[in-house]
Amino acid sequence: MWEYLGRHWAGECAWFMKADADAYVNLPAIAARLSCFDPQEWWFLGATQTSLQMDGSSREFATGGAGYIISAGLLPNVSAWMPFCLMESLHTAGGVGMEDATFAACLAKWGHVLPAN
Repeated sequence: MWEYLGRHWAGECAWFMKADADAYVNLPAIAARLSCFDPQEWWFLGATQTSLQMDGSSREFATGGAGYIISAGLLPNVSAWMPFCLMESLHTAGGVGMEDATFAACLAKWGHVLPAN
C-alpha cells in the first residue's frame, strides 16, 4: 500500500493515514491537530504503544487500530523502503505478525524515524 501511494499519490495530499476498517475517523479533528505540523518534514504520528521483543528489548510503534499518519515529506522514503521491509518480514516472520509494529520497525531501521504521539 505505501509503495503504491508513494508512486501514484505522493503529490496529491499533505498527510496519509492508515486505520482499521472499523475505526471511526474524525477528519475535522485530525485536520485541526495536523495543522501545527509541517507536512514536508518527516512525521510518523499516532497513538504509541510499546512491544516487547524476543530478545528482551522494547520497541515503540503507532497502533494501527486507532490509525497512524505519515507526512507527504516522509512518503517517498517509506515507499522506497517498503519492498525491503516486506522481504525482511517474509524472510524473518513469514509475513505474519502485527502490521503496525512491523511498519514502525521498518521506519526505525531504514530512516531512524520513530512514532510521535
